[in-house]
Amino acid sequence: MEGRGLTKVLITWELGGGLGHLTPIRTLAGKLLDRGHEVCLAVRDLVSAGSLFEGLPVSYYQSPHRIEPFRPEIDPPVTYEHMLHNIGFGTEPGLNALSSAWVQIFEHCKPDAVLFEHSPVAMFAARAYGFRKAVTGTGFTVPPTPLPLIRPWMRSDESGLQAGRRRTLSMVNAVAGRFGNPPLGDLSEIYGDADVFLRTYPELDHFGRRQAACYVGIDVDDNGKKPQWPYGDGPKIFAYLKPFQGFQDAILQIHRLKLPTIVFCPGLRKEDVVNLETAYPSMLFSTELLCMNHVAVHCDVAVCHGGHGMVARMLIAGVPVVAIPLQLEQTLLSQRLAESGAGIQLAIKDVSQLGEAINHILANEKYYQNAGRMSEAYFDEAKQGSWQRIAEWIDES
Repeated sequence: MEGRGLTKVLITWELGGGLGHLTPIRTLAGKLLDRGHEVCLAVRDLVSAGSLFEGLPVSYYQSPHRIEPFRPEIDPPVTYEHMLHNIGFGTEPGLNALSSAWVQIFEHCKPDAVLFEHSPVAMFAARAYGFRKAVTGTGFTVPPTPLPLIRPWMRSDESGLQAGRRRTLSMVNAVAGRFGNPPLGDLSEIYGDADVFLRTYPELDHFGRRQAACYVGIDVDDNGKKPQWPYGDGPKIFAYLKPFQGFQDAILQIHRLKLPTIVFCPGLRKEDVVNLETAYPSMLFSTELLCMNHVAVHCDVAVCHGGHGMVARMLIAGVPVVAIPLQLEQTLLSQRLAESGAGIQLAIKDVSQLGEAINHILANEKYYQNAGRMSEAYFDEAKQGSWQRIAEWIDES
């Protein structure tokens, strides 16, 4: 399908790490170029983007963001406002500098439409501009209104939270005034003048199902290497694990099941792979990006850290998941996974129970029924791609 005319589209990515942000942008950018649009990227990781977007005629900017590692002023953050405070909204000079840098990008690029991927400061800086705006991402990166608690299990003083919100809002409005923008009544208004495309499903929204939200789901593609499963009888296991504190224990637990297993661990060295495959002959270890379509069709249980892309991809293929979250965003999604009845959440301290958790899923049809319901509801839609509705929005610019 051809676009209605040439539109200059800027896609921004400010916060977060890994390919979970870049891969959907890559898919969308390719489709927009096919439809006759011009694409510019302002991204956090230019080196990774350069590799992933190689061969595509896109323009690049370095996205302004707070350099890590840094010590958060509010630790641990309890509210979404606390998180915004820590990543750039906490000091007037810092927010002013980041916003000024984004303004320079907008002035140089002169886009007709901007698509924001986890870019709250960019959205704040764009308030005065008339170009069309849309925000896309998971439930965590596109928060609901009012802004939610991100650690609801932690007890907190409501009056103290309100006082903190007022202080941050006062500082943010001082910066808004420097750019001639009207004051915000609430920090959630940063997201208020953009159309929203949630690349998730209601069951996997980190903050719970939203009424009248535009859920566009995830993309399903054939990128990556098709692995050869290890020889062996019985159900197949796929694990996407980082070399975390409990990695060796997790591998031992899976090995004791004596089931054909593929472990994708991009942090392993070549000598680590050789040593692990020698010690655990029923398991294949890979550091290469694998074809998730192939994996999802053949595996019976998936193990991961609760990253959204992995959990969603497995569930829409009808594959239950055991999630061992390492950080907050993964913890929130793992809770949704457990609530859906399509998987099990396992704390790091309980990694010694991983084998038991896998066996529990294999022995209980309810997990497959619940994952199957998600597959029936969303798989055909995922094959069309989340990019479709976003591209149609761009066509209207």
